[in-house]
Formats: sequence, structure tokens, C-alpha cells
Amino acid sequence: MATKIIVSSNPFSIRIAKIVDGELVRYNVCISNEVTGNIYKGIVRHIVPGMEAAFVDIGLEKDAFLCTSDLYIGPDDFYLFALSHYDEESFLKFKKDSFGRPLHIKDAIQKGQSVIVQVVRPPSHDKGARVSTYLTIPGRYVALLPKSSNIGVSKKIKNSEKRKMLHELLEKYQEDEIGMIARTASSDATKRQIVEDIKDCLKTYRRIKTAAIDNPAPALLYKENDFVIKELRDNIKPIDEIIVDDSSVFNRISDLSWINAKIKMYRESEPLFDFYGISKKLPELYARHLPLKSGGSIIIDETEALVAIDVNSGKTVGKSLEETIFMTNMEAAELIAKQIKLRNLGGIIIIDFIDMVDDSHKQSVVDHLREHMAGDRLKYRVNEISTLGLVEMTRKRTSGSLSEITGIQCSVCNGAGRLKSPESIASDIFEQIRRLSIANPDQNIYVEASSSVAKLIAPLRIKNLVVKSNDKWKERYSVKGFKKIV
Repeated sequence: MATKIIVSSNPFSIRIAKIVDGELVRYNVCISNEVTGNIYKGIVRHIVPGMEAAFVDIGLEKDAFLCTSDLYIGPDDFYLFALSHYDEESFLKFKKDSFGRPLHIKDAIQKGQSVIVQVVRPPSHDKGARVSTYLTIPGRYVALLPKSSNIGVSKKIKNSEKRKMLHELLEKYQEDEIGMIARTASSDATKRQIVEDIKDCLKTYRRIKTAAIDNPAPALLYKENDFVIKELRDNIKPIDEIIVDDSSVFNRISDLSWINAKIKMYRESEPLFDFYGISKKLPELYARHLPLKSGGSIIIDETEALVAIDVNSGKTVGKSLEETIFMTNMEAAELIAKQIKLRNLGGIIIIDFIDMVDDSHKQSVVDHLREHMAGDRLKYRVNEISTLGLVEMTRKRTSGSLSEITGIQCSVCNGAGRLKSPESIASDIFEQIRRLSIANPDQNIYVEASSSVAKLIAPLRIKNLVVKSNDKWKERYSVKGFKKIV
């Protein structure tokens, strides 16, 4: 299978698409404010014991959220910040669980204290970023874990001899009891490449510690690698060809020793995504309603708590009702798996397939969904169909979904996804007119609204009522009462 990576850059964003045999299988975009993976020296602004959490100022618009399960303060932190509110003995004796995490956040940190944290989930809507004191310094072949002394090998490496070799190699070059994990890519790397990667990660961590001492909080200590390099390093392999339309991106990729693919600079006048037909495929990644080839459809709704996906039969016709439903659900399962990965949907996902009677059909639909989720870069779990006919699944959230990264909340509906009808707005206006008339029957009443609403209000036989149409207002309106000037 021919795998092409298309990288398109402009002054506002960088977009990456992965095409396998002409089919779009991965898409990601970076807006300039991406912060996931960054490491900061922050200041604890608030401790909330009832939530076992703290809010940390890391220099972003909103304070970051740090919960007890993501908090570990070790001796290294004590010496680094010279925490004045603890003597060393009491610092090392506060109550911890079996993983070394504090049982109560107020025992481990205090308001005004500095703390080093890494963003594990970006800010979204009205929430700040989620951060952790468990740091990860990712390299190409290894990942450094400064708050752990464990040595591990990726579970995706199955060869026992290879696993043993990697484990022994990491132990040999481990420093200061810093934990390390051999990443999946290390299975194809030489010992020399892995050792060089370990040294680079250790240098990065030393620079972070130096920056933490030298800079007052809040301060950015480490910025996650270039978005393009991070994508190529973590999420995309193997690669046959990389096509880019920006010379600086081309040069950065060309400097990577571990890239074996052919790298091409695109110089045509036609936009790169247009040339490869990607632009035509992008609108469906934002659509709520997606049609199935057989005539059915799926509807995708993202909420704060979960993602809800509904399957409809539409015009699908089979040999029997059960056959029609089964055929629609099987087709929907394939499209749902594809959209989950392309949109980077995560957290709890609820799928409402059309009710089936045949138990073998139910199992086939779930198996089909799992089959098309296989190979996903993120950890996921698909449960069996529940008694309510729902499939519950989870997928790890490492960043915002595509709509969260590229969108903002609607200022008119405030995220509800629906607007009031003209009749409903006209009803609200009428009630306000009634209140104003009771307060002062002789005053003029001035109403400004969109034409669809103004047409409903204008015919009302109300004394001193003036109605003006303003289509720029859409679903907004204004009702004012004032004394008539003679």
C-alpha cells in the first residue's frame, strides 16, 4: 500500500493528511495556540480540598487544573524549589498511596508554591488545561519518565528477544533513577540510534531543570516538538512519500535522520490539498449528518460529557426488515470507526445502532466495529451491545477533537446547537411589550429584530409600537420603551 503524507502550511495553521492508496485515513491540524505536551513552571493559585485539586497559573488565559492523582512531589522537587513550608523530614513523610501520590492535596502543595507541570489535555470551551507533575520527555525511540525509576518496553513489540535486548540497553544507560520506555519505533532502530536518543532526552531534561531554577513562574520550560515532526514521530508510519508546500517545513523534515521516505517540495500554483483531492473530503469531517451509501445515515453530536452517534435506516432496503437493519448497521459501523479516528473523537462514545432481533447480527455489528477500529494509535475499548441497544465505547483523549481545535462556541446558541424559532422569539418580545405597557401605558415601544420576526410583530395592534427590520441581527432582537418627545 502506497502511503503519502501531505503537509500544507499557511500563516494561520499547519494541516497534515495521511493518504493510503488514495484514501484519507488520518487528518490533523495545528492552530498556533497548541499547548499539549508543553512543560511549565507554574504557581499554585487555589487549593480546593473538596475536589482534591489545585488551580495552577502557567501563563495561559485560564488557570490549569491539577488533581491529586496527577500530583507527585519528590525529593528532587524539594531541593529544586526549597519549599519553605516543609522541613525535609516532614516533606518526605506526608501520607501517600501505594503509587507515591499524596492522599490529600493540601498536605503536598500550598497556595503560592511553584510546581513543574506538563499539559496532558488542552484547554477547551470554559475549562483550563489539565496538567500533571508526572513528566514525559518523548524522543523518537525512547520516552523519559523523570518521576519514575521504571524501565519498560512498548507492548506493541512482541518479539521476546527484542524486548529483552531493549530492556537491558535502557538499564545500562539509565541515569539518576530516571524511568525510560522503549517506544514501538525502537524495534527497527540500531543500538547506536537508541543510545543517541537517550542522551538527547537526558540533555533536554537537564535544560528543563536549569530553566526551572533560572526563570520565575509562570514560565514555559519546554515546548513540545514541532507539530509536523511530532506527527511523523508518534502517529504516522510507515511512510513512502512526504509532500510539503513550505520550504521551512521541508528543511526541518529533511534534517531528521530517521525519516526514510522520499521528501518532495510542492511548487505548483494549485493549492496542495486541492491537487490531491483532500479539500473535497474535509467538509464531511465537520458535518453532523453523514449519509451511508445504501441510503441510511449517521448523526454525530459532541457534548461536554460524551459523543453521541445515532444510526438511521433512511432509504435502505433489504430482503426483509431485519436484513435491512443489519445491512445499515454494518455499513454504519465502518463509517463510525473511520470518523472517530479522522475527527479524533475521545472520551465516552455512545452509539445507538438500529435495534436488531437476531443475536448473531448484534455480535457481527460489534465485531465489525472492532475490526475497523483495529490499528488505532490510541487506546480504546468497545463493549457489547447493552440491553438498551447501545454500544458504549471509550477512546483515550490526548488532545481536543478536530471540531474543538478548529472551532469556537457559537455566540448565538452558546453551544446548544439550536436556535429559537421566529415564533418563539416573537412570543418573548410580546411578553416584554406587555411588561413595558403595564409600567407606562403612554410610552413608545421600539422593537428591532430580523425580518422573519418583525413580520410577526408588526401586525400586532399595539398603541405606540414601532417595529424595525434588521437582518444583520439574525436571532437577536431589542425592545425599548421611551417617552414620546413632542
